[in-house]
Amino acid sequence: MFEEYRRRAIALNIDKQEEERRNREEAERRVRELEAEKQKQLQEPELNRQAELNRQLEEERRKREEAERRVRELETEKQKQVENYIPLVSAKGVDYRKLRELLATGNWKEADLETNRVMLKVAGRESEGWLRYEDAENFSCQDLGKIDKLWVIYSNGKFGFSVQKQIYQSLDAPGSDNCRLVTCQVPYLFAKDVGWIKGQEQRQGHFPKTFWGRIKNDMEFFSAILSCRNSYTL
Repeated sequence: MFEEYRRRAIALNIDKQEEERRNREEAERRVRELEAEKQKQLQEPELNRQAELNRQLEEERRKREEAERRVRELETEKQKQVENYIPLVSAKGVDYRKLRELLATGNWKEADLETNRVMLKVAGRESEGWLRYEDAENFSCQDLGKIDKLWVIYSNGKFGFSVQKQIYQSLDAPGSDNCRLVTCQVPYLFAKDVGWIKGQEQRQGHFPKTFWGRIKNDMEFFSAILSCRNSYTL
């Protein structure tokens, strides 16, 4: 009798243990589910924010691509207009396509060097590498006008010989005829106005620049070449 009671008690205890084990496992499973649900809820705002950022990023990329496409179209259109407005015909047989390409891309320094090259070619002074005052009298006004227009159009009126002419003619140096100081002479004042003094930034009329360093008596030559009126007036 006692043994039977003990056997039943043991069996009951085992059943309770098994039930408790199942309850524990169920509780653990539910805890895991709740923790996973909590983590998901915590991540959802971040995921939503990330999705919104990605959407905004794609939208900005689309706008940028559209803007770049429009810029290319406008540059192409401007190039066509310039080509129609300034036929690259030279009285001296000079090819201005490279100069136009450099100016079209805003490569001012390289365009400045190319301007020096083509102007020496126009004057027939390539081998000498510099110009004389008398070369101004024989300089092709058609070519001068071509070079100036290319600079003015592609720089939106910031650079070019005609721009430099306006600055040169606006200079006022009272008493400069009697002043022996460099700083009160017209050449210095002009160089200062266009930003040619060391340490200065580029200013209105800064380019063309290299060409003026390849001539003798540059201000006299400047006056002569800017008065060119045979077929083009600056």
